[in-house]
Amino acid sequence: VLVRLINKQKYRILTSEPSLHIDRRNNLSGDILIYDRAVLTPDKITTKYADIPARIVMEVDIKIDETKSSDWDYVQRKTQKLLDFGTEKVIWIFTKTKKLMVATPNAPWLTYHWHNDLEIIEGAMFNIGAYLAEEGIVVK
Repeated sequence: VLVRLINKQKYRILTSEPSLHIDRRNNLSGDILIYDRAVLTPDKITTKYADIPARIVMEVDIKIDETKSSDWDYVQRKTQKLLDFGTEKVIWIFTKTKKLMVATPNAPWLTYHWHNDLEIIEGAMFNIGAYLAEEGIVVK
């Protein structure tokens, strides 16, 4: 769906846990990363972790070792690391609660029901709940 919504001449969409190198011994991966093509140029695409921030990072659910951290602590720490690294927007999609969390630098982190329209990036609006209903998909 994102490929149809987002201008492929302007943005690159990376999926399947692409990784980011934040700094020494500090690497993160994400579910979906959206880069400006002007920033993630072909010469910067390698087999190593990207060392430049994605413009948008999207995460779907979490599975962590809860003996080390709670889910919410993990979400907060990862989100803040991404924003501090230079990511403009972090979007979390939580399927169990059917909620979206949108975090941007220097602004309150907002939580929405996934039936709300969400601007992923300028010119790309999406409504997860409406899309799933259209497709006849019921998330329990």
